[in-house]
Amino acid sequence: MGLVRYVDRAGRDTQGHFLNIGSFGLSALAADLVNRSSKVLGGRMSYLVGALRAIAAYRCAEISVWVDGEPLHDGPVVLGAVANGRCFGGGMRVAPHARMDDGWLDIVIVGELTKARLVRHLPSIYRGTHLAYPEVSHRRGRCVEVRAEPGRVLMEVDGEARGTLPARFEILPGALELLGAAP
Repeated sequence: MGLVRYVDRAGRDTQGHFLNIGSFGLSALAADLVNRSSKVLGGRMSYLVGALRAIAAYRCAEISVWVDGEPLHDGPVVLGAVANGRCFGGGMRVAPHARMDDGWLDIVIVGELTKARLVRHLPSIYRGTHLAYPEVSHRRGRCVEVRAEPGRVLMEVDGEARGTLPARFEILPGALELLGAAP
């Protein structure tokens, strides 16, 4: 389980928990657009349409990302994901190496790309092959701090738009115990 501290839509510092993924930038805008529209097309198609709508509207933001006290990225960002799980947005494998039971967060940062390249490379996120692109940074860690101009960059947690950056994500290893049949 993860803990995230962020700024809610009313501008107040708040915190919450997440099981899967917290993200910011384009992905948070897409989640917000999907949640404010009909999902009559089903989850996968609704998120694809939401992603295309978000690509048309989104502008890169200057964002600084620190992982366990070390800088990962400082500059324009299209999207960032702090992942305990692998997939979000109707099956996009944004963090293909993430494991919910390993006690680590996988951080994926997509730097500045043109809208045409974003559309062209969208299938690679569904396949989980986008980590090979030079504009993509990936690291594992336990604590992630994300800074941006306050109120400018949306963030979402487990598919729900919650507020804006700045945010701090932490993994809480072993915080959730699941009971059930062994695989």
